[in-house]
Amino acid sequence: MTIRNIFLEIAKVAGIGLILRVLIGALFGVPYESLSKDAALDATIVIVSSALVTAERLTRLWSVIRTLLAFFEKTNRSFRKPAIEFLRKGVATLAEMIPSVFSFDGVKLSTLEVGFISQLCFRFGRGVYHGTDSNVPSVFKKKYPLYLSYHEENAKKRAQPGIRILLVSESSLMQDFKSHRNDFETFYGWHGQNAIALLQVDPHTARGVAEAFEIPSTDIGIWDSTYAGIFKEEDDRIRLIMRSNGSESFDKCQKYFLELLTHTKEVRIINAKLELRDRELRYKEDDQNTVKAQWAE
Repeated sequence: MTIRNIFLEIAKVAGIGLILRVLIGALFGVPYESLSKDAALDATIVIVSSALVTAERLTRLWSVIRTLLAFFEKTNRSFRKPAIEFLRKGVATLAEMIPSVFSFDGVKLSTLEVGFISQLCFRFGRGVYHGTDSNVPSVFKKKYPLYLSYHEENAKKRAQPGIRILLVSESSLMQDFKSHRNDFETFYGWHGQNAIALLQVDPHTARGVAEAFEIPSTDIGIWDSTYAGIFKEEDDRIRLIMRSNGSESFDKCQKYFLELLTHTKEVRIINAKLELRDRELRYKEDDQNTVKAQWAE
């Protein structure tokens, strides 16, 4: 709501109050002097209460307003007009998109839009990300070419290990390793370099676990103990559902991820061969305890 709209709303309410006062006065024979005093009092109450509500809204948005003011001051005077217009369009796009991703059903987005929202989550995250993905490495690279770079910048904030679970069949991983060796090895090497464990769970198993926790998709991302994203492919687009800590869905995403860890195999490249190794229960439990501790911080 713009400042102009706020004043229009105040004027509208005050006008309606005045009209009602006149009608009531005419019907019940209230003296004009008394009517004018009451109308003035009503207008004062409307204006003051509206001002207080507006002030309360501005207080909540103060951090955003302060950022915008800083943007204005830092922008060279000769570039302010195009810069502010660019910012206005960007804010308008976010204002339309962000509420939708936090709605009950989320919203369908392009991969570029999903990448943009994910970038924001990584930028605002505190340094620990755990996620699942049903794409083989070569497809992941095509869909989300910058996702790992966002993840890497986020991981630099804290020296804490992360986990990515590939929800892909062993045969699909083997085929991708054979057909897209460079992409696969780059993907694998990035995880090793950034202390992100690369694990695998059979997709049928993952679907069963997701259904048990009433999660609409097997693909999720959890940023620290703050946000969880649920990614569901629909008609060549991705439905993104964001949930914040404290919601029931966020809690289910955490439990889903912890349960998946009990079904994981380790993805390894040994002597130029891809291997999926079974893991001892104690390693799976160690992962669960590490993740729980990270979320508790």
